[in-house]
Amino acid sequence: MSVSCFVYYRVLADRIPEATLAARKVINRIQALTGVSARLMTKTGEPLVWMEVYEDVEDQTAFLSTMRICVEHADLERWLDGDRQRHVELFQCA
Repeated sequence: MSVSCFVYYRVLADRIPEATLAARKVINRIQALTGVSARLMTKTGEPLVWMEVYEDVEDQTAFLSTMRICVEHADLERWLDGDRQRHVELFQCA
């Protein structure tokens, strides 16, 4: 059964261009390696809170492993604010 993967985090206000470039690198690399595309979104009213949305993830374990490698390679966490964590949630259809 496929799942949807939601990843949310807060970026540094003075590093939006760097964070955007890194997030796009992550998304593009994940798509190249897994075939799963994503949308990069910002929270309404809070433009520093971002979300990556990945749909139709078949192999959760492999996908999450690939994601970790891609995030490290793009150095995305360098541009995160607060706890510098990407929060990952997986959902399936009810």
